[in-house]
Amino acid sequence: MNALDAFSVLKPADDRPSGSRILHISADFPDPIEESKTKAVRWLVDLTQHQFQHEVISLNRVSPALLPFAARTLAHWGRPPCRVEQHDFPYGKCLRYQAPARGIYHQTCLLDLAERICAQQQAGPVPDLVIGHKLTVEGIVARHVAERLGRPFAVGIMGDTDLKILKARPDLAGTFARIFHEAAVVFPLAPWTLTAFEQQFGKRHGPVQMLPCATDIDRPMDPQLGGDGFVSVFHLRSHVRKNLKGMVAAMQLLSDVGPKTRLSVRGGGSPRQVELCRKAAKNLPNITFDGPIGREELGPFLNGFAGFLLPSLRESFGMVFVEALFAGLPVIYPRGAAIDGYFEGCNFAIAADAGDPASIAAAMRTIIDHQAELKGELAQWQQSPAARRFTRAQIGQSFAAAVTQAVMAR
Repeated sequence: MNALDAFSVLKPADDRPSGSRILHISADFPDPIEESKTKAVRWLVDLTQHQFQHEVISLNRVSPALLPFAARTLAHWGRPPCRVEQHDFPYGKCLRYQAPARGIYHQTCLLDLAERICAQQQAGPVPDLVIGHKLTVEGIVARHVAERLGRPFAVGIMGDTDLKILKARPDLAGTFARIFHEAAVVFPLAPWTLTAFEQQFGKRHGPVQMLPCATDIDRPMDPQLGGDGFVSVFHLRSHVRKNLKGMVAAMQLLSDVGPKTRLSVRGGGSPRQVELCRKAAKNLPNITFDGPIGREELGPFLNGFAGFLLPSLRESFGMVFVEALFAGLPVIYPRGAAIDGYFEGCNFAIAADAGDPASIAAAMRTIIDHQAELKGELAQWQQSPAARRFTRAQIGQSFAAAVTQAVMAR
C-alpha cells in the first residue's frame, strides 16, 4: 500500500453540502507527502464539512538541485518556473513544488505556482472563496488566485512563521501589507499576532476573527489540589526552540532559594535527542524525560501536576496550553507569543519572559505558593464562555460565520 492509498482513511464524509465552495491553500495540512503536519487547518475543514464544499490544495516545498535551478533561472531571465508534482488525495490535491530555502525567489515561485492553480480552478467549478492559511506564504498564492478568478480571499496569520518571513523579506512588505488589508477576513491565531501586523502595516479596518487552534482535548477536568511539580510537553527535537535551557536555569534558581520542585518532560525523541536533552538539563535529578504519551492519556496525566511550563523562544499558538488548562493546570507561557492576549486578568495563565530564567522561576514560584487559589479560579473559567471559545464546537461556529461573511464580500 502506498502513501496515497494509506491516507484514504482520512476521507471526509461523503454527504457533503451544496453550500459555498471554499478553496483552502495550506502548507500545514497533513497529506500523503507529509502526514505529520499539525492538524489545525484540517480541524477547520472537518468541523465545517457539512456547511461548505471544501477543496484543499496542500503545499509541500522542497529545495531544488542547485545547478538545474540556476540554469532555469538564467533561461527565464531571472524568473524560474516552479516545478510541481501533484497527487489527488481525499481532501483535494497535494503538491510538491520546488523553491529555494531562506525565502530566495519566494514571491516568484509562489506566483508561478498560483498561475498553475488558477489554470485548474478556471476549468470549474470556481470557488466562492479562497483561503490562504499563512499570510506570508499561502496568502501570496490565495490573493493572486482570487484576483484572477474574481473572488474574495481570506488569510490566516501564524505568528512565528509569518513574523520570521516578514523579517527575512522586508522587500516584500508592500505585498504583505496589501494582502493584510485587502483580505475579506483575517484569521489571527492569537491577539498578539494581530498586534504585530498592525504595528508594521497599520490598523486593519476589515473583519478580523480570532481563531485559536482546535484540539480534541477540550472537555474540562476538575483541577486537583496538591498537584506535584511541573510538566512540559514537546518533541525533544525541538528542545532549543521550546527553551529547555531556560527551564533548566529556572529550576536551578528555585533549587537555590527553595522550595524544591520537579519537572517532567513528556515527548518523543531519538536516543541522540534524549542524550542532548539530558545534557542540557545538566543531569539534574529533579528533571526527568519520561517519553512520549498518547492523546487519551495526556489529560489525566497532566491533571496530577501543580502547573504546566513551556516558555518557548518562538511559539505561534501552542494548543498544548489550552489542553493543559482544560486538564486543570495553571500554565506558564512566553510573553509576546503563543496564547498571549487571550488571558488578560486571568491569574492562572502566567506570562514569563522566555529569555529571563528569573522571570520563569518567579512564575513557577507563584504557582507553587498559590496553587489552590489559581486552580479555584481556573475551575470557574473552565465553565465560562471564555473557555468555550477554545472548544471545537465554538471554533467551528466562529470559522463558519467568518467564512460566510467573506463569501458575501463578492
